[in-house]
Amino acid sequence: MIDDDPMIRDLLPRALAQPDLHFETATNGEEGLELATALLPDLIILDLLMPGMDGWAVLRQLKANPATAAIPVVLLTIDSEGERGLVLGAAACLHKPVEIGQLTRMIASLLHDRTPPQRVLLVEDDGELRNYLQRVLIQHGWEVDTAADGVEALALFDQRAPDLAIVDLMLPRMDGISLIGNIRGRPDGETLPILVVTAKELTPHEHEYLNRSVENILRKGSFRGDDLLRSVRALIGYQRQKKPAG
Repeated sequence: MIDDDPMIRDLLPRALAQPDLHFETATNGEEGLELATALLPDLIILDLLMPGMDGWAVLRQLKANPATAAIPVVLLTIDSEGERGLVLGAAACLHKPVEIGQLTRMIASLLHDRTPPQRVLLVEDDGELRNYLQRVLIQHGWEVDTAADGVEALALFDQRAPDLAIVDLMLPRMDGISLIGNIRGRPDGETLPILVVTAKELTPHEHEYLNRSVENILRKGSFRGDDLLRSVRALIGYQRQKKPAG
C-alpha cells in the first residue's frame, strides 16, 4: 500500500486483515517503488495525490518496469480524474472514502487467479525457532515442510522440490553448507532460492562460498518475523518473474 495519509496506512491493513494477506506500507512514491521492486507483491493499493512523486508517476514507472508491470494496481484516491489510471494500466479505481466490503471484494477478485501457494523447505534443528518460523510463514500463505537436520532435509527435497529453502548452517548429521552443496548438485536445486538463517561465525572461506551459493543471509537474533517475510517474498517473487510464461 502506497499512501501518504497515516490514518489510511493504519486503518486499511487492520480492516482488511486475513490470515493469508500480508501488508507492507510506503509513505511516498519513491519508497513505494523501492518496495514494489524489492518485494514484487501480488497487488498494490496506490494513492494518486501524494507530495513529491505522485501516484501517476508511480503507476507509469510500475507499468514500464517488466518486473512489476503485471502486478495489479488498485487506485484509491479522492482525485476525480482517477479513472484515467485505467488507461495507464491500473486494474481498478476506487474513490475515498472507500467502503471496506467493496475493497475486500475487489482484492479477492484480483487475487483469485494468482499463482498457488509457494512451498518453503525450512531446515532448523532448534525446535522452538523452527515452530515459530513455520507458524509465521503459514500465517502468511506459504506451505512449509520442516526438517531438523540436513539428512532429513535432503530426503524431503528429493521427494518434492520446494520453491525456496531456508537453511540453518549448524545442523546435526549434515551441516548446512554440505546441505546447500548437495541441493545445488541436483537439477531441481541449481536455481532454487536459498535463504540462510544462522548464528554461526563464518570464516572467510565460508563467506566466499555462501556469497556464490545463496541469495541472502539473516543473522539469528538480529531479525524479526517481518524481515524473514520480506526476504521470502522478495526471493519467491523474483524467482516467479524469472520463470517463462506458460
